Amino acid sequence: MNSPLRMNHIGLSVPDIEAAVRWYCEVLGCYLLVPSVDARNDGSHFGQVVKDIFGARFESVRMAHLCTADSVGIELFQFVEPATRAPADPFE
Repeated sequence: MNSPLRMNHIGLSVPDIEAAVRWYCEVLGCYLLVPSVDARNDGSHFGQVVKDIFGARFESVRMAHLCTADSVGIELFQFVEPATRAPADPFE
C-alpha cells in the first residue's frame, strides 16, 4: 500500500471567486492569505508569468489564495477571458 503524498497546494477554477472564498472560509475554516487580485495578459511581468502557466488563450483571471489549518494552500481562479462557466450538469 502506498503512503499518502504530502500536498503543498491545489488550484481550483470557480465561476464566482467571492462566493468561493466565503464558502471555503466559512465551511472549511480556511483563512485568506491574499484577497482576490486580477491578472491580465497586458505585457506586465505578472501577466506574462500567469500566461506562461495557463497558455496562449489566457487573457484575464481573478485569483485568491487561502490556507487550511494544516498549511495546505488553495488557489482559486475565476477566469474572465475566456470566462469560467459552471456546467449545466454538475456531473458532466
